[in-house]
Amino acid sequence: MFSLRAPTSAGLVAALPRSQGRQAAVIERLAQGTRVSRAADDAAGLGVATNLHTERRSLEMARRNVEGALEMSRVAEGGLVEITDMLQRMRELAIASASETIADDERAYLQDEYNELLHEIDRSARKAEFDGRRLLAPQSIDIAILIDQSDSMGFELANIQAEIPRLSSLLAAQGLDANFAIVGVSTLGDAVDGNTILYPLGGSYQSTLASFTLTGVGGMDPYGVMLDLAGLNPLNGTTNPDSLLFRTQTQQKVFIYVSDAGQEVDLSGIDQATTATMLANAGFTVHTITNAANNAEYSTLTAVTGGTLNNMTGFGLNIDTAIDNISANIAGAQAVNGYLSVQAGVNNDAASQITLGFPTLATPFSLGIDTTTIATSDDALDAIDALDAALDLVNEGRSGIGANMNRLESALNNQMAYSESLAQSESVIRDADYALETSELAREQVISQATIAAMVQAGNLDRGAISSLLG
Repeated sequence: MFSLRAPTSAGLVAALPRSQGRQAAVIERLAQGTRVSRAADDAAGLGVATNLHTERRSLEMARRNVEGALEMSRVAEGGLVEITDMLQRMRELAIASASETIADDERAYLQDEYNELLHEIDRSARKAEFDGRRLLAPQSIDIAILIDQSDSMGFELANIQAEIPRLSSLLAAQGLDANFAIVGVSTLGDAVDGNTILYPLGGSYQSTLASFTLTGVGGMDPYGVMLDLAGLNPLNGTTNPDSLLFRTQTQQKVFIYVSDAGQEVDLSGIDQATTATMLANAGFTVHTITNAANNAEYSTLTAVTGGTLNNMTGFGLNIDTAIDNISANIAGAQAVNGYLSVQAGVNNDAASQITLGFPTLATPFSLGIDTTTIATSDDALDAIDALDAALDLVNEGRSGIGANMNRLESALNNQMAYSESLAQSESVIRDADYALETSELAREQVISQATIAAMVQAGNLDRGAISSLLG
């Protein structure tokens, strides 16, 4: 009796697709270069590899942050190098002027150059910027002066017109760069917004302030007006042509509201506490100058935003004292902001942050040389001492910048080494082992070819048995 060997043929037929499927999987891994391309390949390994890849990508962005901070530091150091050269030249001029062997005419020539160098130090410090951020001078300040335009301000207006320029002078004397806007506040001027921008931020506002006029009897809504000008709650729809353009890099955004009245109308439906919170969260400071009877309507607004609440008596008296208080507040707030945080890591923790000391103040006022002169030999001797102190401050600033740069370079090297380690760890999990996969492919190809050969032989055996049976 002959057997057709059917079970053996069926087994070979079933084995071939399995071998070909394994070959296809190996070829896919070789083509993609990855061992794990979908969760079914290695569920746990895919999760670990994905986390490693996420961290590596985040680290690459942190590396760019550090590189940006390095470039910022180089810009700052370059500015200080130039300022150092100018200070050294000014000291040479002071040494020359200190000698009583030169004539007054010659000393005047020295003074001319000295003054020009003083102006150039101020210009250089203010123009040393990186991505709109000042590095050697305080950031600029945007100040919007909101003045009640109702007729009851008749006696107060003259004092306001005199004191606002004095505020500008007080801030400038401290080396601060303030931009002013002039806004008239009255529903008679603008029934929808309750305010009219008479002069926008920046430039020369003095002529506008001098020609400021009263419009008659109109209602006041200080809360709605401030939110409107800040762009936080436009009173005439989603686009607001009456919003002031406060700059993003400005260190301080300030409202000064001057009125002899409290809130007389409600244009926004938002109360004082809500207004205060919204303005404070947006970085605004509010100062008010008003009569003592209206303090309750401004006390929360000024306290929450860190401003001052100032009283003026009848006929606008005490406005000068209010301006002194506001100037001191602005100058004090400007001095405390001297640090810049760099995200150098991949987590939300202190270890991922590097703090840099910017700005490194190098204006003549900051260096203590803004009032120096070499007009006489005695003045020149005093200037020498002041210039020595200024050079010490600049050297201290350069030393701090150099220390920052060394730290940033170390952080950069550490990031690169860490990134390489992460890439290697991810590769071990995710990437294909070409030697292993190639040998596996060869093994499956041999098995496949052997299976095909065996199937051919089995078929021949079956055909021979059938022929014999058929005789």
